[in-house]
Amino acid sequence: SFGNNVFAVAAQTGRFDTGWGGWTFSVDNAEPGRTLEYWSSGRMLALHAGAWEMSGMICAPSRKIKKDDRRERVQTLFRRAGENAKTAIDEFPDDSKTLAWCRIEDRRASQWVKGRVCLLGDAACSFLPTSPLGAAIAMESAAVLADELSRAGSATVPQALGFYEKRCRR
Repeated sequence: SFGNNVFAVAAQTGRFDTGWGGWTFSVDNAEPGRTLEYWSSGRMLALHAGAWEMSGMICAPSRKIKKDDRRERVQTLFRRAGENAKTAIDEFPDDSKTLAWCRIEDRRASQWVKGRVCLLGDAACSFLPTSPLGAAIAMESAAVLADELSRAGSATVPQALGFYEKRCRR
């Protein structure tokens, strides 16, 4: 079945610990109905509006934010962000609140192609949320895949997928 083939392709991934991590948190007083991202060297703040609430995510190198005085460190990192971000950062929970910390890793599937199934974009290799590479890699992968498949007949699709992987893997 299709699902089993995809699982078998993606089962093995190489991990690269980026040294970054992040927290997610609720935001009560940010502007609803919008998704905003603030990027800067060594930090990222994302605010995502849901149907009933807005949540935030802070990402930065672990050495900068996973320590005591968490709220103060986060406020210092984002002191120059726009007004909506300042409101969200003012609501960032202090150290007495428990937040889930997640390590951020880049991952790359060890095998991108199996038979007539292939991975592309973030399914093949994912990047930090602070990297603009995700969208670029997805578009490039799709273009290369389309190019290879445009020259393949039904009998040579697996070979075309192999060429796609060889072109994109680096």
